[in-house]
Amino acid sequence: MAFERPSLQDLTDRILADFKSKMGNTSTFLRRSVVRIFGQVMAGAVHLLYGYLEYKADQLFATTADGDNLEFLAAEYGLSRRQAAKATGSVRAIGTIGTVIPIATILQNTDEVQYATDAAGTVGPYGYVDLALTAVDAGENANEEEGVSLEFVSPISGVDSEATILTAGIDSGSDTESDDDFRARILYRKRYPPHGGNQFDYVAWALEIPGVTRAWCLPAYAGAGTVGLGFVRDGDIDPVPSDTRRQEVYEYLLGHTDPYSGKTVGVPVGAQPGLEVLDVSDLFLNPDISVYPFTEAVKAKVQAELEDLIKREGGPGETVYVSHISEAISAAAGEERHRVNSPVSDVTASYMQFHKLGTINWRPY
Repeated sequence: MAFERPSLQDLTDRILADFKSKMGNTSTFLRRSVVRIFGQVMAGAVHLLYGYLEYKADQLFATTADGDNLEFLAAEYGLSRRQAAKATGSVRAIGTIGTVIPIATILQNTDEVQYATDAAGTVGPYGYVDLALTAVDAGENANEEEGVSLEFVSPISGVDSEATILTAGIDSGSDTESDDDFRARILYRKRYPPHGGNQFDYVAWALEIPGVTRAWCLPAYAGAGTVGLGFVRDGDIDPVPSDTRRQEVYEYLLGHTDPYSGKTVGVPVGAQPGLEVLDVSDLFLNPDISVYPFTEAVKAKVQAELEDLIKREGGPGETVYVSHISEAISAAAGEERHRVNSPVSDVTASYMQFHKLGTINWRPY
């Protein structure tokens, strides 16, 4: 029989009953008697101790632990929380030919997120200069789309007050790994212990990289001795990784080091030529849904459930089933009934695609 934590009232009643038995008194204590007050105070203290013990019990397991305790559990497996990373990109500044923009010049967006130039730049013969920059603070909120204007915090004579973000935008900024994501990695490591480079190892290694939120491994992707690894960065403006990010993952996998032995174990001996980090693309799901009640609150809950479903079940070579789409909609808080008008058949991604929720066409039920 499982232990059941006693309530505060249960503890109070037990303590008062003990007082009565020791005092040989069978009458009821007065409401404001010293004995009753003592009993209530003691019950409150004991109740707190029970609460602490319950909390400590939760910290023994990855499914219920939180904060620093998750990190203690992860350390036993050589895992550490992904740290926040700074966003990087380039901007184009317009100005008078020959004007110098110093290194560490600060620009900011409309939300006052700041970026510093990585090197000095000089306005060239065509009246502009391209500047590489890095966010001052780490985090996803520094990611910006191509074409957005950044403003110089301190105006520079001979240079326009704003610079425009170039192609590919400013990306790769990521937040510190959340407890839930870290917990999922710890549980993945416990359920799929290392096997010297099997399918699950590649996924675990890729997810160690800041910014990588989902990864899929395709064994024998192009025949015996080959491995395909696809991944996305959900925190970026565009979750599809650029060539630069794919190269970073490729190099990380080749140089992955065992936390205990210090040996490079990223790719089994002789397998390097067979490793390919896939250039995946979006496979949009644009469902047509009739739902009741037809309110913004219910639609928001349905969308959140569908996004969670796709995150769990979508990916290269995977299938998102219509029955699971319907099940996810039913799980939305407040939904009473619905009908999935489309898709009418299961949606399977190729090995070069991953599922992504596109535009939902809403209809009243």
